[in-house]
Amino acid sequence: MRRSPARSLLLLPLLLGSAGASAAVFCVGNSSQLAQVLAQSSGDGQADEIRLFIGHYAPGSGGFLAQLGAGDELLISGGWFGFGPCNTWNQLGDVRLTVLDGLGAFPALAIDAGAGAGDISVANLSAINGQSGNHHAGGISIANSASFHGDIRIDRVWVDGNSAPLGFSGGILAQTGDGTVHVRGSVVTNNLGLEAGGLRIGVGGNGQAFASNNDVYFNVANDTWAGGVQCVGSGPCTVANSLMRSNFGRGQHPDSAQGDVLANANMTLLHSSYAVITGTPNAASDGNTQASIGVKLVDGLWRPSGGATLTDTGLWPVPGGALTVDHGGDARVLSGAIDIGAYEYAGVLRDGFEQAPGAN
Repeated sequence: MRRSPARSLLLLPLLLGSAGASAAVFCVGNSSQLAQVLAQSSGDGQADEIRLFIGHYAPGSGGFLAQLGAGDELLISGGWFGFGPCNTWNQLGDVRLTVLDGLGAFPALAIDAGAGAGDISVANLSAINGQSGNHHAGGISIANSASFHGDIRIDRVWVDGNSAPLGFSGGILAQTGDGTVHVRGSVVTNNLGLEAGGLRIGVGGNGQAFASNNDVYFNVANDTWAGGVQCVGSGPCTVANSLMRSNFGRGQHPDSAQGDVLANANMTLLHSSYAVITGTPNAASDGNTQASIGVKLVDGLWRPSGGATLTDTGLWPVPGGALTVDHGGDARVLSGAIDIGAYEYAGVLRDGFEQAPGAN
């Protein structure tokens, strides 16, 4: 196992702003520093940004946990490198350069948000080998209190090999009351959960949820048919331009059956690719495909290989807004129209060999 990077790039933060709650940027270089800053961000009543130096982070006792209260906001992103003050660091776009590893004992990242907590953002990193424990998801868990109404953004993350045997979601859980949830440009694979295998998002009646241009596959739900994606709560949930394949749900039966999407009347499903859907999304749903797709092995990972059903068939403008780059770091639109899934497929070379993520 790779060791966490032994760097001492902390711990005097760069203070930003002067109006309202102060803001601090923390440069973090190893696991103990990350745990320390997450604890410091819990209850400090300000907006904190954590920049993770590229490397492998494995928690000690208690895992990587933030417990946010009134006035707390938190932004965490990976891929950073440099020396000296945080404002001199640069960021690389490969999400696999920064890895949060739950070691099969803790969630890879848990953010419990209580009443009065503000916005939360997680971007440009990987969450692997997590186990939910007392939290709601094994990979990235953002939710706790019904009185949390901040916005949640999860952009360009790879969430793989996590479990929540007694929790809501194996991969990602993102729930808020009257705020807005965005999950974009992410790959969620090989996760196991009780009620959702891959991705579970939800909002209250005055909120909105958007999941766009994600790949969700090889996930399993133990107790429902929501192996891939599930929307919960009373608010509207839009799933657009997403690929959901080879997910399974046991639905309280001993034999698994494929279940890529668990739909309800609050879900609008747009220009997405799946094989099996349980339930019925609302009547505004349109442009979806259940046609078969091809896959290729790229850098040791299975990836969709594009084709007529995925290339240039996404919805534009993207509901909730689009990122400027795809999961691999290439431009989000490469051939005049957006593709379905986390990647753009115009990077396929003419000899049939696919470029690795970020190769453009």
